[in-house]
Amino acid sequence: MLKQKLGALAVALCAAMLWTWILAMPVGSLGRVYAQGAPPAPVAAFAFNEGTGTTATDLSGTGNGGTVVNATWTTGGYHGGALAFDGTSAARVTVPDAASLHMSSGMTLEAWVNPSSPDNSDWRAIIYKGTDNYVLGNYPGTGLLVGGAAAGGDVTLASEIALLPLNTWTHVATTYDGTTVRLYVNGTQVSSVPAAGLILGSTEPLEIGGSLADGGRFAGLIDDVRLYATALTPSQIQTDMQTPVAPAGDTQPPTSPTNLTATSLSGPVNVSWTFSTDNVSVTGYRVERCQGVSCTTFVPIATTTAASYSDIGLATGTTYRYRVRAVDPSGNLSGYSNVATATTMAATLVAAYGFNDGTGTTAADTSGTGNNGTVVNAAWTTGGYHGGALRFDGTSAARVTVPDAPSLHLSSGMTLEAWINPSSPVVSDWRAILYKGSDNYSYFVRSDICARHDTRPQV
Repeated sequence: MLKQKLGALAVALCAAMLWTWILAMPVGSLGRVYAQGAPPAPVAAFAFNEGTGTTATDLSGTGNGGTVVNATWTTGGYHGGALAFDGTSAARVTVPDAASLHMSSGMTLEAWVNPSSPDNSDWRAIIYKGTDNYVLGNYPGTGLLVGGAAAGGDVTLASEIALLPLNTWTHVATTYDGTTVRLYVNGTQVSSVPAAGLILGSTEPLEIGGSLADGGRFAGLIDDVRLYATALTPSQIQTDMQTPVAPAGDTQPPTSPTNLTATSLSGPVNVSWTFSTDNVSVTGYRVERCQGVSCTTFVPIATTTAASYSDIGLATGTTYRYRVRAVDPSGNLSGYSNVATATTMAATLVAAYGFNDGTGTTAADTSGTGNNGTVVNAAWTTGGYHGGALRFDGTSAARVTVPDAPSLHLSSGMTLEAWINPSSPVVSDWRAILYKGSDNYSYFVRSDICARHDTRPQV
């Protein structure tokens, strides 16, 4: 089962004695150059615009229609209609097995999703075939997006590093090209894992939004599901993102948003614009962003019904460009607004420790702010990742204590970083790496995280 295979991998990682870089802030996406071109024909495509009944029509032309069980039709999709899944009943779309659904040397799974619940006690299936033949969903315990396939008989999954935002439309996709499993969020590759071999086949049905085979139940909305028997390129995935599986009845788009502005006084960038109008109504606005003074590759980051948005978790000292478009109940998209630009504040280093002192009880702060620390019961070593390091035995009260100072009172944002090399698994209690006050800010490893097969520290 998916959970068992991922759990075994997580246990191995949890006990690994390797130098690991940890960073308590969003990490940039990976980049790769691919050929351009329109996507090939899918083997299954669902617009979920039916609005009633128990049939989900396959618009790919291959006849892979599905049966809607316990899910609810809604007009609030990303492109027109969608299906709502409550995450508790056995809600799902079941598509009978067919030869066209037997992926072999390659695949692409895509969907627009709008999760509604933070409950990650079980895993949440978005697209699922057989017993892990291929899968796109959220991993239990962490809720992180994963995607992949049983390539060469072994389930290989790529994982996201951040949770998908709640009540926001996000485009998710996973591909396999015979050598690599890749995961995409809003058209950008976020992770990849080597893999080899043909995808394992089965006669079990394809399931969307839930799985009777493995119990995964998605909570939220799903729209525009596509499956391909080949690996799409990033540009092809981005084309699918902006192209509805099927047009809706109303074809008149809203007016374009105007007077877009973007400002950043501290950490976030605040974006605002003038409301659009429509012959029916405006159901929301799609906010897109790119990074760089002259960037042109915009990706969706949020959906909102307001004429404003606050973009948080951004890199410091970085320029971002924004544009917005409106959408109506039929999924018609307006033209884009003007582009607005904002630059976030530059980062200020308030404490830095190289641990190259080698002797004594003082850990020198090299940031220049004077936040020196006192070394208690820890041992100096020359075996650091970059020169020296401090060794902590995990049993005594070994620590570095830094007196409080105004510069350590982090307010509108923060970043905590360290290289660590754990020498034993965490089986009881929790292990502090960086800690201030009573959880003012911290980076640590908890024993129950390893117990539930999650190697990612809680921040």
